[in-house]
Amino acid sequence: MGRYILRRLLQMIPVLIGTTFLIYAMNFALPGDPVAALGGDRPLPQEVQDQIRERYNLDDPLLVQYAKYMGNVVQGDFGESLSVRRGQDVTEIVADTWPVTVRLALVAFVFEIVIGLAAGVVAALRRGSFVDNLVRGSTILLVSLPIFVTALVLQVAVGLRFDWIPVAGTQQGAVSYLLPGIALASVSLAYLARLTRNSLMENLRADYVRTATAKGLPRSRVVGRHALRNSMIPVVTFLAFDLGVLLSGTIVTEGIFNLNGIGGIVFDAIRQQDGTVVVGIVTMFVLVYLVANLIVDVLYAALDPRIRYE
Repeated sequence: MGRYILRRLLQMIPVLIGTTFLIYAMNFALPGDPVAALGGDRPLPQEVQDQIRERYNLDDPLLVQYAKYMGNVVQGDFGESLSVRRGQDVTEIVADTWPVTVRLALVAFVFEIVIGLAAGVVAALRRGSFVDNLVRGSTILLVSLPIFVTALVLQVAVGLRFDWIPVAGTQQGAVSYLLPGIALASVSLAYLARLTRNSLMENLRADYVRTATAKGLPRSRVVGRHALRNSMIPVVTFLAFDLGVLLSGTIVTEGIFNLNGIGGIVFDAIRQQDGTVVVGIVTMFVLVYLVANLIVDVLYAALDPRIRYE
């Protein structure tokens, strides 16, 4: 296992370099001049613009810029903001806003696991019943609705009817993340429920399940110990991927519920062409994805004893 983890860590290096270079190159190719835009209606003097370009390496070719950027990233320096929070390090910006996004993502993740897994398991065990049809119909509805529609419906139908559930801001602590967490998790838990249902139904028809049932094992043990455990491999893969999606896909949800998280910073950075902030935050998200995939691969062996890495 140790050799496998080391090999995977080494494989992350070219993946990280490739993805960050693409992100950096796309940001480099955006039209407009972010330095010239700093002055607004009154353009900055050319001398000042030249100093800013030299400070942020904006006058270098793309490859030189990227090499300098990655050299700083290795040292833990993701650069500093050019316009969103002028002069502030990206790591400081993330440290200020990351807790809000993490709390929101974790609340959504808990809703996704609890509701999505439960609905998928119940639907698979009662295939063709009213509950199964209800789960399939509701998941199709959730998938078809954009998140901003679900969020607005929750604000009007739930938040405005119950005074103890805030519809915006984080002033009331943990309960402030209830509605945005449900809205953010709505599409993911629908996909998870359908994936769990299909995977469990497939394993319930497998030969080893019929053999275990023929031996007289209790239904609960056959489902929980054998079928459900083997069904968790694609589910765990989806959950690891979706955790990264929840962390990075909160721009709309944070905007609707007025949460000052990473999503709002990324939106402002894109709007103001602050490439350093965009590239720095996206690079951190790439690292989150890579680590999550590594953890999933290690968990495979715990879920299925037939999987070996040595």
